[in-house]
Amino acid sequence: MTDTERDRSSGDNVPTIRHGRVDSLDIFEVTESELGSLERGSPNSIYLNFCIFFASAFITLTVTMLTVDIKSDINISLFFSADIISIIAIVLFGILWWKAKNEVKEVLLVIRSRVQREEADKTNADDTVNTA
Repeated sequence: MTDTERDRSSGDNVPTIRHGRVDSLDIFEVTESELGSLERGSPNSIYLNFCIFFASAFITLTVTMLTVDIKSDINISLFFSADIISIIAIVLFGILWWKAKNEVKEVLLVIRSRVQREEADKTNADDTVNTA
């Protein structure tokens, strides 16, 4: 009785493993900080969402202020204050989004460059062996 038949007869559900051959396999070593950065992901989509939200709020408030006859000074002050806060938030989240948009890509480039450097070093070592 083979191992596979023994495993199946014991009642264990062992998955069938199929292996397809590939030409090459690249294995990347990743530091703990790089792994943490990849786990967190990039917060750029949240920053962009907030930027879009405040931009639409700014447009809505501005159009309302320009088209509606607001007679109360308090309401005008509230609309104007909300407009100013929206502009500040648009600038703040826009800058945060711009700075964080390539964070994950940069980590991946660092990880991928290690394999390319090793290949270049190996090619240079092979060239030195061939010329000797």
